[in-house]
Amino acid sequence: MEKISFDETKYLKPAQAPYVNRLAPPRIVKLVLREGVTQRQRQILLLYFYERKNMAEIAEILGINKSTVSRTMKRGLRHLRQYLQFYAEQKKDDE
Repeated sequence: MEKISFDETKYLKPAQAPYVNRLAPPRIVKLVLREGVTQRQRQILLLYFYERKNMAEIAEILGINKSTVSRTMKRGLRHLRQYLQFYAEQKKDDE
């Protein structure tokens, strides 16, 4: 089976604001996807949430095992949660 190329650049654009506490939550998510996770985590999260692919389809697209998709997604989501929690704490302190 031939590996399919995945272009993640269509989802991610440079951040507009330089400081995390000035970003709106959707922009925080984009920032974390761009800078807070590995390339493989980013690919899997984008395919799952933006392209609505299931884990078997992602595994086939990327040429990896389905269990690798699951583990990598969990790690990526953990990083995303940590950044969002940090953002929420920063907003709380600003109020």
